[in-house]
Amino acid sequence: DGVGYPSVGSIVGCSSADLAVACGAPVLLVGKSGLGDAIDSFNLCARYFEAQRVPVLGAVFNRVPSSGFYGREKVSAYFTKYFETHRPKQ
Repeated sequence: DGVGYPSVGSIVGCSSADLAVACGAPVLLVGKSGLGDAIDSFNLCARYFEAQRVPVLGAVFNRVPSSGFYGREKVSAYFTKYFETHRPKQ
């Protein structure tokens, strides 16, 4: 839904994860640019959803530059390796 984190709304007793459970819907996470923080944030969000028994389909990493140190070609290789090794079902 684009609100940032799966626990958004918890203060009023209805988080994004609660909505996904109520709808019986899996989620696709949209990650941030970069590499380490992008993977760490994905893990934090994915594990929160999974703890609520919400299936996580995978991730789309947003705003990845086309070139440079964190360019698409370089980070794509690391993202692929990470997901193949640690999250092969996604």
